[in-house]
Amino acid sequence: MSSKTVTLQHPTGSSASIELFGAHVSSWKAPDGVERLYMSRKTSLTGPAPIRGGIPICFPFFGPPPTADQASSDPLLAPHTAPELSNLTHGFVRTASWDLVSSTSTSATFSFPSSSVPSTYGGLDIGYTVTLTEKGLKTELSATSKERIKVKMAFHTYHAVSDSDKSEIEGISPGLKTKNNLAGGAESIWQGGKIGMKNEIATVALGAAGEELILHDGPSNVAISSSGLPDVLLWNPKDKAGTSVWSDMEVGDAKRFTCVEPAIIEEWKVLEPGEKFIASQALSVL
Repeated sequence: MSSKTVTLQHPTGSSASIELFGAHVSSWKAPDGVERLYMSRKTSLTGPAPIRGGIPICFPFFGPPPTADQASSDPLLAPHTAPELSNLTHGFVRTASWDLVSSTSTSATFSFPSSSVPSTYGGLDIGYTVTLTEKGLKTELSATSKERIKVKMAFHTYHAVSDSDKSEIEGISPGLKTKNNLAGGAESIWQGGKIGMKNEIATVALGAAGEELILHDGPSNVAISSSGLPDVLLWNPKDKAGTSVWSDMEVGDAKRFTCVEPAIIEEWKVLEPGEKFIASQALSVL
């Protein structure tokens, strides 16, 4: 371990690296030594901007924070309207350094410093554990609030691929509702089959929790499953990579990754006082 990076090593040769900034998984390799996570060559691993690539933790909201008008209509959203959050997207846990609580050669547990939680939350304890197996990686976030609040979250996982134009996602069951965020959230019913990444995509599969998805990248396949996260976002900006808000990527980088993001997107999760919220993602090379 360096002062800012925790390294895990499995006896079979698999490995993972987690940055203290954002508790951000920045590398995951199976025993074959192939890197399974995309990382932008332009990103910093120490902040202050969010790390681009790897596995960002988006919590306790996803996308921009709620507006004051939204919080006025729903007081459980009020904690997210702290002034210091106004310019953040995807929550605040990915833009601060976490504390390492404990670690072994194959697992590390982190806690988010209470001093970095905005006072509007009235007490929010957040923990995170990364576990490395022979061919897999598990990430698990836990949170307990002293007050009743609503939260959203996602594991914004950037899977490294040889060519996103040729990668496909399999396993979304026919009959599930999908929303196309590139078309104003237009809804449709998924008819089945594989979803390709040849074109720009920002599609949410609602209620896909518990289903095992398979990311196909030529001869390489990765299984993706989750718990506590009812939705899945499939995302790739394609030609927009390297421009605008994605200027921390290089032009053409979109061919190097496919984002498959287990998430709470459609409906806010109500977190009761003292209730322990747990959400996890499990990745495995097939």
